Amino acid sequence: MVSVVIPVFNAELYLKRALESMLSQTLNEIEIICIDDGSTDDSLKILQEFQAVDDRLIVVSQANAGAATARNLAIEMARAEFVATLDADDYCSPHRLETQLEFLQRNPECVAVGSFAEIVDEYERSITVVTTPTEHSDLDTRAFKYGECAMCGPALMYRRSALIQVGGYREQYNFVEDFDLFFRLAEVGKLACLPDVLYYYRQLPTSICRTKKKEQRILIEKCIQETCQRRGLGLDKKASLPRFLPYEISTSRHYVNVAVQSILGGNPKTAQANAFRALQHQPWHPFPWAAFALSFMPSSVTRSLVQNVFGRDV
Repeated sequence: MVSVVIPVFNAELYLKRALESMLSQTLNEIEIICIDDGSTDDSLKILQEFQAVDDRLIVVSQANAGAATARNLAIEMARAEFVATLDADDYCSPHRLETQLEFLQRNPECVAVGSFAEIVDEYERSITVVTTPTEHSDLDTRAFKYGECAMCGPALMYRRSALIQVGGYREQYNFVEDFDLFFRLAEVGKLACLPDVLYYYRQLPTSICRTKKKEQRILIEKCIQETCQRRGLGLDKKASLPRFLPYEISTSRHYVNVAVQSILGGNPKTAQANAFRALQHQPWHPFPWAAFALSFMPSSVTRSLVQNVFGRDV
């Protein structure tokens, strides 16, 4: 059995897709613990409708306290040895849980396993596939070197005992709680990443990685410093600064960024659609026009042009 943890906050537009992707898993023995974190839209109503027709759903409503608190409550309620997470605006492949469970059962030294993730836009058009190292040492090194979570956080399955051992998610690291948990889990067991796309991450204008960049940068630096101290490393060992923009970005720039990522990911149709959305917000700005033009060019020449036009801030 696997316990699935889904924190929910104002996710009415995408919540049904997330729940359906879990209810259609090839692994049938699951419980899905959904914590409504004070939603003000119809998220709770949707959860209750699904619960009424499938008793594998457990729905709890609480005052808004943040994703870390919601996940911790669900982990405390979980009855299974293994815990998987899912964000309420994302979805996963039908065999995700079965594949990750089999891996953890075959590899008792591993406390968590992730997977490659496909980044999609709000209409589920492919942007790019995020690949990462698959072995523990390479994953840990990447997190330190670049100051970013080495795996897609909500795509992981954990041993519940390991989550309890390290104290679960920490509320003081809201917005980067996955990053903080990654380091602490790496200190009590092995981490691994499966080289298969089992998770689909929806990149939205309202995503935390878009709206809380400044807070994320500050918290990641704090987390790395704390990890160095906990591991007895000198501060000279800590990562380079995260490659995040140190400010919140406009809606137009979000769509430009998605367009550029789609170009680099070999998805020109997605790039064109999102560049057009950017133009609707800022028709006078050169970046949307540049992204739109680049989406029609051969992939053999776009990478260098993208870096020349947009730099690394995408």
